[in-house]
Amino acid sequence: RLECGPVRSTATSTSRRTTTATTTMAFPAGLLLVAGAANNLLLASGASISSASVSGLATAGRQQKLAQQEQLRRRILLGGDGGDANLNTMEVLLKMYDETEGLEWTDHTNWFTSSDVCDWYGITCYEQGGGDEAERVGHVRKIDLAENRVRGTLPESVWDLPFLEVLNLRDNPDVDVTFKNIGNAKYLSNLIVSNTAVTSLDGIGSASSSFEEIHVTDCNFGSDLPDEIYDLVNLKQLYFNYAGFTGTLSSKVGKLASLTHLYLYENDLTGTIPPQIGNLANLKVLALSQNGFRGTVPNAINKLENLE
Repeated sequence: RLECGPVRSTATSTSRRTTTATTTMAFPAGLLLVAGAANNLLLASGASISSASVSGLATAGRQQKLAQQEQLRRRILLGGDGGDANLNTMEVLLKMYDETEGLEWTDHTNWFTSSDVCDWYGITCYEQGGGDEAERVGHVRKIDLAENRVRGTLPESVWDLPFLEVLNLRDNPDVDVTFKNIGNAKYLSNLIVSNTAVTSLDGIGSASSSFEEIHVTDCNFGSDLPDEIYDLVNLKQLYFNYAGFTGTLSSKVGKLASLTHLYLYENDLTGTIPPQIGNLANLKVLALSQNGFRGTVPNAINKLENLE
C-alpha cells in the first residue's frame, strides 16, 4: 500500500493537564475527617476541612507506603530472595518505579507485595525453556506500562536488563526516555513510546542488531529525522506518524533494506522523495501523505513489488 495523498487522521490526543485549586468542603457540625487503615478516609467528629488538609493526609499516606516499600526493598535486596539474577533485575525495576512516580501509577499491582518480579503488573518474564532459552528463565522479557500514568524520565539502567525484548510506554504523555545506553539491551526488538514526552532519539543508532520495530507516533520532535535511524539496518517496522519531524527524507533511507512498514505521514517533511526509496524491496506499506513533499513520485517506486 502506498499513501502519498491526503488521508484523514484517525489519531486522537487527549490532554491530561489538570488545574488544582484550594477549596473547602463543609461537613455537618460534629464531623472530622481522619486517616484510617490503608489510607482510607473516615468521618468522625469535627466541622469542616480544606483541600489542603486532605492533601496533607494523602501525603502522609504516601509517605507511609513509601516507608513500607523501602522496608520490603531492603528485606528482598539484603535478604537475597530470588537469586542474584533476580536481585539485579529488581534493583533496576525499583529504580524505574522510584524515578517515574510509581506510587501514582494507574496500576502497580504486586509491586512491592511480591518478591517475584514476574508477578508485578506490566512485567512479563521468560518461562521454562530448554537449550539456549534456559539461561533466560525468570528474567524480564517485556515491560508493558502503556496508559499507566508513568511520569518523569525512565532511568538508563532499564537498558541493562540482560534479556529485555519489548518496552511499551505508549500513551504516558509525561514520561521521557533517553537512548544513550540502548545498545546494552542486546535482545531489544520492539520499542513503543508513542504519545510520550520523548523529543530526542539521540543514541538510537547504537541499538543492537535485534532491534526491529520502533513506534514514536504522536510525539513532538520539531526536528529533522535523525541520521542515526539509517544505521538501524535490521529495522523492519518504523512508525513515525504525527511526530513533528521536519527537514527532508534523506537518500540514506535506502540503507533500511529490511523495512516492511514505513510510516511517516502527518509530519512536516519537505523536499522530494529520494529515488533510493526503491531500494526497500521488502516494503509492504509506504505512508508518506500529509507532508510537504514536492515534485513527482520517483519511478523507483515501481520497483517496490511487495506493496500491499
